[in-house]
Amino acid sequence: VEVIRAKVELSRIKNELVEAKREFMFKKRSLNLFLDKNADEPITLTSDISYVPFNKEIKGLIEDILNKSNTLQIIELSFRENEKNKTLSNMSLLPDFGVGISKSKTGLIDSWGAGFKMNIPIYFWWKQTGEINEASANLESSQIKLDATKKYIVGRIQNAYERVTTAEELLKNFEQTLLNDVEDELKSAITSYQNGQIDALNLFDAYRTYKSTKIEYFKALHNYYVNL
Repeated sequence: VEVIRAKVELSRIKNELVEAKREFMFKKRSLNLFLDKNADEPITLTSDISYVPFNKEIKGLIEDILNKSNTLQIIELSFRENEKNKTLSNMSLLPDFGVGISKSKTGLIDSWGAGFKMNIPIYFWWKQTGEINEASANLESSQIKLDATKKYIVGRIQNAYERVTTAEELLKNFEQTLLNDVEDELKSAITSYQNGQIDALNLFDAYRTYKSTKIEYFKALHNYYVNL
């Protein structure tokens, strides 16, 4: 009976391997097509997928990403432009002075002249006041947009950071505890089976637990790198 159970278990594992290989080939072809290569071109991994600690602080990440954000730089340039426009609008209330020098010639005599002019805004500065109000509104709008964009980016960074640290915590749990525990459990089950203390069903159950834990570990490792 135990030999038959072993054969059934082996057949089940072989079926899982066939399905895994099929899925692997499908994803490899998809990757080749994504890289603009022939579908069946060989792929060689340059490194193993192993756990590398994150070791970065959230404060430094926020500063670094904010400094590199093209979106934020564009909005900041718009804000500076609106600042200058408001300054120019305020200056429109002031008189405009002008000084000029002229030269003319009558016969053999050169004549020089100097001129001074001053333009004073009239109509009670209605036009200028409207331009100042418009410039102030544009400046306030760009300030609100700048602040909102910063908050949005910081929030996205914080969410991403939490996803990475959570995935890393789960991965550490596998690395430090679960993998060793299931390996010890499997070794103990093999020894117990050899000594006639458990039957094949319990031994197979230990193998299944070991296999499923290893699969979950690789999923956790994959999830960690995706979030990273």
